[in-house]
Amino acid sequence: MGPEAERLLGTRIAILGCGSVGSALALDLVAQGASVLLWSRTPERARQTAEHVLGGLGTVVDEPEEALAAADATLMAIADPALASFAGEVALRVEPTSDSARAVLHTNGSLGPEILAPLAAKGFGTGKLHPLVAVASDPARSPGTFVDAWFATAGEGSGVEWATRIVRGLAGRELRLGSGDASLRLHAAASLLSGGVVALFDLAMEVLGDATRDTDAARAALLFLLHSTARNVEWHGARDGLTGPISRGACNLVRAHLETLEGEALEAYLLLGRRMLALARARGSVTDSSAVELARLFGDED
Repeated sequence: MGPEAERLLGTRIAILGCGSVGSALALDLVAQGASVLLWSRTPERARQTAEHVLGGLGTVVDEPEEALAAADATLMAIADPALASFAGEVALRVEPTSDSARAVLHTNGSLGPEILAPLAAKGFGTGKLHPLVAVASDPARSPGTFVDAWFATAGEGSGVEWATRIVRGLAGRELRLGSGDASLRLHAAASLLSGGVVALFDLAMEVLGDATRDTDAARAALLFLLHSTARNVEWHGARDGLTGPISRGACNLVRAHLETLEGEALEAYLLLGRRMLALARARGSVTDSSAVELARLFGDED
């Protein structure tokens, strides 16, 4: 569990972009006492967020610069391809500020705070606040999405100060990023893990196929295994949390798996098998002869 939340009572936070991330953030911020201003390129979406997600507690504004002028901190929940042009457009219309405590943050994963340079030139602190959490498409049904979550942050001055304050307000944990390509590397890692697990789960269900008469039970069983695997990694780390035939050098069983699988499932098993073998070798749970045989099965020289 993360630290106890520091309530955001009395703060004015603007959210530009009312998609799933923006709406879910609005819901959790309001729950912690913040006053939320909402804007969307599609005005109806902002109104729906205010009325149906926030129960009438959000204030819809007509223009993004209006939100920036009224807010202590502004969160831009705008898609990656549009963020640079959007920040530039808003910077052209917003008045410069002499209040160094005001900040604009974006929630995108792959971009750093430098994408908001036009707003920094207008006197705003700038930064990023990227939640490392899978967000439901209907935030109204999942309040507390960001409570206890990890957030990747970066920025300077009031930008990073506001990022930290919002994280604490949500009882979250902060992962401070470096410069350069740090944002892109983290985003790639997060996408590989989160999306990759979903794709792998779907592939595992496909492999299982008609091996059981009860698809719902099969799904529940694999989900239970997935949860227990995540718990193993949490408690023991990747190397010592690895289980299965590769981890113990069961060459005959691995060979049988490879003979059974085909297509994408076979490709995935070969690719991930090499990584599992590397972990098993690092742990010392396979003999040298088994390691050589497994490597050969995976198509490696060694």
